[in-house]
Amino acid sequence: MIHEWTRDGKAENSRVGTTLELNAPTWPIPDDDRCSWYAQVWDEETQRVISVPRISDNGYSVSPGTVDATPEVREKARRFYYQDRLEMLRHEDGYAAETVERRKIIKVVSGRKVPKGTTGTCIWKGEGRWGWRVGLKTDSGEVFWTALSNVRVVNPDLYRTQDSVLENRASEYAETRIGWIEDQIAA
Repeated sequence: MIHEWTRDGKAENSRVGTTLELNAPTWPIPDDDRCSWYAQVWDEETQRVISVPRISDNGYSVSPGTVDATPEVREKARRFYYQDRLEMLRHEDGYAAETVERRKIIKVVSGRKVPKGTTGTCIWKGEGRWGWRVGLKTDSGEVFWTALSNVRVVNPDLYRTQDSVLENRASEYAETRIGWIEDQIAA
C-alpha cells in the first residue's frame, strides 16, 4: 500500500493490494520530474504497471509504503511483464537482424561506384575516412568497398532469433520479477 501525493503535498489516494515494488526506477516516470521516490503499482484502469510518486513536492514527506500486491494483481503483473519484455525482445531482435554485420549476406541498394544489386557476404565493417563503410565479397570472389548506407541485409528473417527462444527469455524475466515481489511480500 502507498499513498499518492498531489502537487500541493497532500495524500491523494491509497493503492491497497496493488503495490509491486518500491523505489523502482525502471518504468516510465510520470510528468512530475521533481519526485525521485517512486513505487511500481498495478493500474487497473490502464491494465499496466505504472510508476507513482511516493514523496510530496516539499521533498520531506515520504510515504513508506509496503509491497502488498494480491495474488490476482501479481498474475496480471506477470502477464504484463511477459508481454512487455516479449515486445521489447522482438523489437531488438528485428533491429539486430536488419543491422549489417560481418558474415551476413548484403546487397548494394544505392551509390554510384558499386553496381546496384551486387550481392555478397559482408567481410568487413568499420569507420573509414568518410564515415562507416563495408567490404562486400561476391560469390565469384570480387571484393567491393562502399558506404554502409549503400547496403541492406538480404532476407533479415534468416538472422532472427526463434520466437520460442524470445518467449522463454520473456517468461524467465517475468518469473524473476514476480519471484522478487513475492519474496518482498513474504519478508
